[in-house]
Amino acid sequence: MTKIFSSYLKLSNDLRNLLQNTNSHSDFEIVITRKSESPKIYRCHRAILSCRSDYFNGVFRSNMKESQEGRIELSDISEQFMENILTYMYTGQYEISLENAIESLIISKKFCFEELAEFSTTFIKDNIDTESVADVLNISIQFGCQDLYDFCMKFVIQNFHDVSKSSTFANIAEHELSEIIASDDLTSLSEQEILQAVIAWARKQLNMETTTLPHLQVFQSIREKFELLLNKIRFCEFSKHEIQEFVQAGLVSEEIHSLLLDFFTIRDVDEDHVKLENFKSQLPDSQSLIFEERIRFPRSLIVKNSNLYMGKLREWIADLSFYRHMRVGFRASVDGRDATTFHSKCDNKGKTLVIIETTEGSIFGGLTSIGWRSGHAHNYVRDENAFIFTLQNPSGSPPQKFDVQKNNPSAGIRDFSDTGPIFGGSNWDISVNSTLTSGWTNFGGGYQLPSNLETDSISAKEFLAGSFNQWTIKELEVFFVDKRFK
Repeated sequence: MTKIFSSYLKLSNDLRNLLQNTNSHSDFEIVITRKSESPKIYRCHRAILSCRSDYFNGVFRSNMKESQEGRIELSDISEQFMENILTYMYTGQYEISLENAIESLIISKKFCFEELAEFSTTFIKDNIDTESVADVLNISIQFGCQDLYDFCMKFVIQNFHDVSKSSTFANIAEHELSEIIASDDLTSLSEQEILQAVIAWARKQLNMETTTLPHLQVFQSIREKFELLLNKIRFCEFSKHEIQEFVQAGLVSEEIHSLLLDFFTIRDVDEDHVKLENFKSQLPDSQSLIFEERIRFPRSLIVKNSNLYMGKLREWIADLSFYRHMRVGFRASVDGRDATTFHSKCDNKGKTLVIIETTEGSIFGGLTSIGWRSGHAHNYVRDENAFIFTLQNPSGSPPQKFDVQKNNPSAGIRDFSDTGPIFGGSNWDISVNSTLTSGWTNFGGGYQLPSNLETDSISAKEFLAGSFNQWTIKELEVFFVDKRFK
């Protein structure tokens, strides 16, 4: 029988004493030479440096003069950091803070301390904010830290509004900013806000943030210098009037203006999807994003952070005109949790989309093409084009759309002034109570069940929300086209 005795703390302390006792068998010198400081000499031991750092091991194994002379001069590191690094090499201990985290990563990369670099990276990720992310992003590029680079890019995209208002936003390189604004994940801001951020960034690069030059000259300079960057803006999401203003200001070329007018005609007048795709296919790659709408869901709090869910809803809605012009007409957390308010805001609006999120984590809803009409008899009304859907459910099933039953004459919606929205047929599939706090799900009453579910089964009742009536509404959003904004 054997047992291993370990004394890491004493070993660490002994090596610390060895480092501090400069006359104890030292055989190498590290000299810190910074312009503003007198040279500082650290006496240390080749054996420890070489086994702890690939950088120093490479120095000692080569015929470099530093190896032969027994000293090396370093001008790109402060005395404090050199002391921290030597302490780490001798004792394995390193104190990291918000103030030294970035430089710790830089030094770790220089001296090939992969473990410390990983620790520094994790610390930076845990403490990054909108002011520091631009500089960290640049460091990740400089030292080839792909993991940190990806993290920073994702952070900027997710927090673009706040990052674009930070004092360091202009430090982001053009290539990275181009990648950021080209990302389909940048959905939390309107295209107008994204363009404003890009213009502010460009002004800073051209030292024009406080210029007294006319807007025309400023915008022309921006377009000439950063045209490839501007081509990542989805100008197809602006109105014709706004585009005309951009042309007059010199921000959009006549060529792009002409193409946008053709695009608007095909999309909004002809509403010809095939023709639209043919139009896009003939565009050069450098201009393609100008004519590609982001998969954003207008102002939804429920699905705004999921490109998958936004993309699925856009696909299922199919009606591009409705999708582009719909707005949030009712939100329970803002407008109130009662059926009367719901109907006062949502009745007689025509095509309407309902999204429900429960406190248990389910997300589901439905679309009616005829809309709510609480003044009618409390009957089910046939809606040929209605559907219900699940985006997130307890069973982990993927997002799915379920069409109205073809042979059920009452399948669609129910007009009932005393409740929230009801989708169903002979029975309700989704029914929201009068206080918009809960409801019932009995999947299969008016909508097509998946093949693995049976009507009135427990599984069917629990599929959408996890239970028949033991679920609580966290948020309910209703979307329809407000004619004022069309």
